[in-house]
Amino acid sequence: MQTLTRNWKIFLGLNLILGIVQIIGMYTDIEFESPYLNFFFPIIITFLAIISVIKVLKSKFSVDWLLASLCLPSLVSSLPYFVLFLIMLTPGGWYVAAVQANEFNARSIRGEFPSPDGTKIAIIYYTPPMEGGNIGIHIKLKYRFIPLVVRSLYEDSIYFDWNSPWNPNFEYKLVWIDNKNIEVKEIQKLSSINRVRPAKPKVFLVT
Repeated sequence: MQTLTRNWKIFLGLNLILGIVQIIGMYTDIEFESPYLNFFFPIIITFLAIISVIKVLKSKFSVDWLLASLCLPSLVSSLPYFVLFLIMLTPGGWYVAAVQANEFNARSIRGEFPSPDGTKIAIIYYTPPMEGGNIGIHIKLKYRFIPLVVRSLYEDSIYFDWNSPWNPNFEYKLVWIDNKNIEVKEIQKLSSINRVRPAKPKVFLVT
């Protein structure tokens, strides 16, 4: 039986950590700030997990199945994204991916609103009407001292209407009631941001 080397410990431990990060991203409102990172991150760790499992099972480690199980969080959590990636390689998938990418590239920031204590910034993103004629509204929360990640507070697709308060010429009004609550008057929705919220699994090309 082979002994477990230090490099293997680091590599398998990294698989476990990445899998946990991916699970948190799937089932909570936490996501990467970059939509492209949201898409490619699970694909990359899926490949890492597959390679790790194959290498472990081909080797003669005395605890091979236990070691392989360290890769399960990253493998299982990323499998839906990997299947989606394979679908994207089809002609229809390329078209959908192109539409999603165009919508992201057209997205613009319509307002940044720092919290009273200055530790958080609520950001309103606006996507102009494209395929289907809908506009996209996204409100995300960024923490000043936590890089790369944001929280998705609100997301909706609204039928385009120049009389709508969400048209490009409208000035959006987000109000911090305190450091834990915000109000967006156009949505008429009070959003508590005191804690991370559970969310449906995010399996999108670009989020």
